[in-house]
Amino acid sequence: METARCATAQGTGVLIEKAKTTPAAYPMTVNAIVTGCNQKNNRDPSPRTTTSMWKKRSTKLRSLGAVSELDWLGRVSKYKHHAYEWLGVSKPEIAVMTELLLRGAQALGELRGRAARLEPIADLTALKPIVDALVARGSSSSSRPWPWSDRRPQSLHAAGALGAQVSSQGAHADGRGS
Repeated sequence: METARCATAQGTGVLIEKAKTTPAAYPMTVNAIVTGCNQKNNRDPSPRTTTSMWKKRSTKLRSLGAVSELDWLGRVSKYKHHAYEWLGVSKPEIAVMTELLLRGAQALGELRGRAARLEPIADLTALKPIVDALVARGSSSSSRPWPWSDRRPQSLHAAGALGAQVSSQGAHADGRGS
């Protein structure tokens, strides 16, 4: 279920991105998350996430402690991410992961420029150790290694890290149980 995996990754990415870029609109409603996932620009792949798809995936993420649903004083529920604690990453690492969740594999220069809008990353020299740490973390927790080259992270997707984290906690990224 590649679409469900994309919805999970992009929904989590949207929560992280919007918490940093538009804090006044955070925590987010289901409709806002789905709109963020389905925006036409700056998303790769661009699946059609539905409200029911996000609600189903968020149930899994809530059970793992990755997101929480807040009862907004009798109004519509809103969602909040716990990515820092759940994944055990730093602010620059979460910025890089968020860009990979939302936009897929990118050249290092593109990745640095986009991640720097969430968290300052001075240059490519500063980015390389961040990416290397994410690769090492993903390789140790995932059954498939993440190939890496200096030019393009072909399968370094934060979605892979997210899937590995979900799998390591007793659930499969595609929604099946252990």
